Amino acid sequence: MERNNRNIETDLDYLLKSFDFDKDYENAKRIRERITNEINNRNLDLLLDKLCYDDYISSKEIISENSSKLAPPTFYRITYHGRLFLKRGGYKNESRLIKKIKSGKQPK
Repeated sequence: MERNNRNIETDLDYLLKSFDFDKDYENAKRIRERITNEINNRNLDLLLDKLCYDDYISSKEIISENSSKLAPPTFYRITYHGRLFLKRGGYKNESRLIKKIKSGKQPK
């Protein structure tokens, strides 16, 4: 699917699924390199912020002597809550359920 035709839910689900459940924190730079063909780099920081806000990924900054003084590198990993959310269908399913509720239909 061409990234310009994708909606936000698709990008959020794709990014969340891209995290390896068995890995520890991954550098934001590596994430950017890994998904650059799928998600617009201008939106990546916003998507990562949204996933952190929803508690589906966690982040931490690791400051070392080699780190930039302006912006130390940020690392991310999926949370257990994020794993469960994906198992239940992710943002696409959540969006579908919200639309059903708004239309007056009972979600299944």
